[in-house]
Amino acid sequence: MPKTVDCPTFGRNPWEFELGALTGLSNPTKALAPKNNQGIPAYPSRAINEKSLEGLDLELFSSAKRARWPVFIKSGINYSRWSERMTIDESCKEVDTVQSIISTTVLQSGDTITYIYGDIYVERDYQINKSIHYFLHRFDIPLSIVYVGYLTENQSLQAEVGTRVNLSTLARGRIYNNDLEFSNASLPNFFRRFSGLS
Repeated sequence: MPKTVDCPTFGRNPWEFELGALTGLSNPTKALAPKNNQGIPAYPSRAINEKSLEGLDLELFSSAKRARWPVFIKSGINYSRWSERMTIDESCKEVDTVQSIISTTVLQSGDTITYIYGDIYVERDYQINKSIHYFLHRFDIPLSIVYVGYLTENQSLQAEVGTRVNLSTLARGRIYNNDLEFSNASLPNFFRRFSGLS
């Protein structure tokens, strides 16, 4: 009589875990506007001449969900780099004062000369022609709620909505400040180190 062997049975794990990586290019858009309607001379020129270049995104993510449940949460860490190029080709005028002789007095005998010095206004025309870059590096924690609609056993559609928590924003390079100067973009008056939720 053949011997009967009981084989163990394995149930399906009710949880599904996912770990993945994403990379991609982006085309950022921005709108420049000063805070509190302050008149900042550099803003009109930056709005016209500053151009956003292609951005880079890298992300590691993980998720855990109950098998066949339609909703789950996904999170991870994201790095983004945005590039900006400022091209200046403008004619500018500078008004300055110099000390010089504005009047000379000579006596009729010709032996005494009096000089009167004062300010003379001088105008200088000059051309600015520069192309400067600065970069923004962002480190974020993305948090998403994902809905899965199952079409068949092997096919599904996903819809995702979420937000990002900014951990740090670092600026590097030179940024246009006024008609004569490009400043260090890492100075705190240009960008906030932490931008919160986005």
